[in-house]
Amino acid sequence: MPCALDSGSCAHVTPPNLFGVLDPGAPTLKPYFGADGSEIANYGNCTVNAVLDDSTQMTTIFNVAKVTRPLLSVTQMASIGHTVFF
Repeated sequence: MPCALDSGSCAHVTPPNLFGVLDPGAPTLKPYFGADGSEIANYGNCTVNAVLDDSTQMTTIFNVAKVTRPLLSVTQMASIGHTVFF
């Protein structure tokens, strides 16, 4: 599943039911907010095993929210040691 790389996203985020089921035991979650200040529902997390274009394998946690497509956060990727080139 292709994901958009987003330098403005604070976390990896995906629409519901795209990568499987939510991780169990999610507490009541605070919403996210879009760039325009609009509230975005937060449904929890799901763990995803991914393969990048260069065949690098990556396991990561996506936050599940009311969005239209999956986004990979540049900040989150860099914070765990990945180098991101645009």
